[in-house]
Amino acid sequence: MSRSPTRGGWCLSAVGGGLLVWEDPDEDSVAPGEMRDVAREEIPRLFELLAAGDISSVEALSWQR
Repeated sequence: MSRSPTRGGWCLSAVGGGLLVWEDPDEDSVAPGEMRDVAREEIPRLFELLAAGDISSVEALSWQR
């Protein structure tokens, strides 16, 4: 599992098998989003977006809530 928190409280977690979880663990009113079967090559790119502060690009993905 790899986990990367952002300044705004949002957190991207990668779990084995291509599962990604996008959530704000401090905010109960927003349901976590999940994406399954994410390509292994895509996961580092998403973490790079977060490292660059591009939260809106990650939020714009098709998260299942």
